[in-house]
Amino acid sequence: MLEFILAVPGRRYTDFLALLQPFHATHCQGAEDEVHGETEWHGLRLIIAHNPITAAEKGVKRDRRIAELEQQAQQWCGQLDAQDAGTRTRGRKLSDGGARARFYQAVCEAHLGRIIRVDLSSERFNYTIDEHALRHARLMDGKLLWVTNTPDLTPREVVSRYQSLADIERGFRVLKSE
Repeated sequence: MLEFILAVPGRRYTDFLALLQPFHATHCQGAEDEVHGETEWHGLRLIIAHNPITAAEKGVKRDRRIAELEQQAQQWCGQLDAQDAGTRTRGRKLSDGGARARFYQAVCEAHLGRIIRVDLSSERFNYTIDEHALRHARLMDGKLLWVTNTPDLTPREVVSRYQSLADIERGFRVLKSE
């Protein structure tokens, strides 16, 4: 039988939420060191590695960026409301469409399009925070996932084997380059 270890982009799939929530609650909350564990997924082993330091850093960075974007949105909303009330300012007038387009571009550049939903079909500048997507992102912070069918490796050994494979591939790339 052919054995394999595959990395899984867990952020892209909501399938893993139900599997990761109990693991996160029992192993990851309050952890100070890297945690390794496993669960079953479609008859295969799902290996989970959680780094609490990386999780905290990613969470702080994302929350700070969301706050900055919301502050910018509030500033534009205030400017739009002031314009509607007849207040004149220097420079070009801001339109709802212009504010919406600029905000959408900023959200996309921050890679937060799954969390901050800009209503592109509305005539007025409007956005929402998708709480479900935000919870999913927080749950995935600091986690790496692998799927394997190897029965005799511990979760830590699976992670180590996969990382050594990445080192070997990097070596081949160096050999093939100039």
